Amino acid sequence: GYASLSKGDKASARAHFAAAAKLDPKNTGALKQLGFLDFEAGKLQSAAELFEAARAVEPNDYFTALQLGYTYAKLKRVNEAREAFTAASASADAKIHDAAVAALNPSL
Repeated sequence: GYASLSKGDKASARAHFAAAAKLDPKNTGALKQLGFLDFEAGKLQSAAELFEAARAVEPNDYFTALQLGYTYAKLKRVNEAREAFTAASASADAKIHDAAVAALNPSL
């Protein structure tokens, strides 16, 4: 999947990541990449479900929490976006923390 992404072949990447997720439903790498692809394609509900599935396996993955927050915000699911951004703000990674705090302050 990553090789296809590096070539810009999103359809092939999607097929590879979907196959990986089907083989192992707890493959967070595949779930997240599918989520990113769906987010980019405007398939926001599907993206949210994929990011939710990844967070269920790795609840302390703050980067995914941040992406889930952005997805919920686009879906106008304000309370859920706020919860996801709040979770992401617990990150020790300054970039993730700062992005989460910035998303919480003006927009929500």
